[in-house]
Parts: sequence; C-alpha cells; structure tokens
Amino acid sequence: MKGVFIFLAGAGVGAGATWYFVKKHYKKIADEEIADVVNRFKVYKETLDEKIAGAPDENPNPDYEGKSGRSNVVPMERPVQSDSDEELSNGIIDNPRGESDVVKPKEETFPYVISEEEFGENEDYEQKTLFWYYRDNILATDEDLEVEDVRSTVGDALEEFRKDRYTERVFVADDTDEIYYEILISEKHFYEVTGGDTE
Repeated sequence: MKGVFIFLAGAGVGAGATWYFVKKHYKKIADEEIADVVNRFKVYKETLDEKIAGAPDENPNPDYEGKSGRSNVVPMERPVQSDSDEELSNGIIDNPRGESDVVKPKEETFPYVISEEEFGENEDYEQKTLFWYYRDNILATDEDLEVEDVRSTVGDALEEFRKDRYTERVFVADDTDEIYYEILISEKHFYEVTGGDTE
C-alpha cells in the first residue's frame, strides 16, 4: 500500500512538472510568434508610410479614415468651372472677329461607376471580376494578377470603397473596351492569396 502511495505521489509530481515545462515551452513559442508578427507589421507600416510620404499629395483629406484607420486616400475634386470652360463644354468659342468656331468637347475615356441594375445591361459587353485588397491597396484579377494601371482600368471606382467603409461591391462600365467589372473588396492581404513573401 505504501508503495502504491509513493508511486501515485511520484506520478503526480512528474505530471505537474511536465505540465509546467510544457506550458513554459509553448508560452515561449507563442511570445516569439507574437513578437515576429509585431515586427513584420512595423516593417510593413514603415514601408507603407514611406510610400505615402513619397507620393504626391496635392489634396490631403485628414478627416477621412478608411478601414485601415489611415487617412492616406485623397478623393478627387472637380475643378471649379469658369465661364470660358462652360463655353468650351458647350462646344462654342467666340473669336475676336465675332465668328463662332465649333470645338468638339473632349470625350471621357475612363471607365465609370454604375449601379448594380445597370451591370450587364449591354449583352455584348464582357463581364470580369476584380478584387481590391484594401490592406495592400492592390487591385487584382480573379487570376491573382495585379492590375498595373488602375485608373485606366476602373477609373475612380476604388473611391466608392473609401467613401463608404461598408461597401462590399462596386460595378464599373468600360465603354471603350466594352467590359463590365464587378469589384469585390477583400479583407486578406494580396500576398496571402498569391503565396508570395510580404518582405
């Protein structure tokens, strides 16, 4: 009986010691993982801050804070239209001789935002899906290819996400290339999806 008691006491002490060392070991691993994530985030934030600082910012908007909590997005403003601009837009310029020359107004070639109801109205248009990884400010195709020229592809469509943080989809029409785009917002990082390295 005494031997059983000693055995049980030894097993209890051994189990307690094992639990203590295992807990300590995994706490150390967890702390290292957390420190690694914090360091990666710091490096990413510093890189992003450098990119923002280096980008031209003619119209800062400090009141805006998007999903990421940073005010690094500048909505575009239309210039104030003067009387001469209005004459140009009407297609008529009066010259000093009193004659009128007809000037063709410049056509808007950039894609534009449409409503969900307008999406797919023209059956001849191709339909494509794009993903905006707002954390990285990257627009990509459904084949995980980064869109190089965002402005000429979707115009100012990404501003819709920045205006309303609850927007999940934006629809765009490109009359030049006859394409409809459906842009979906992604909470993930682009490099998580592509399997690339963020550093």
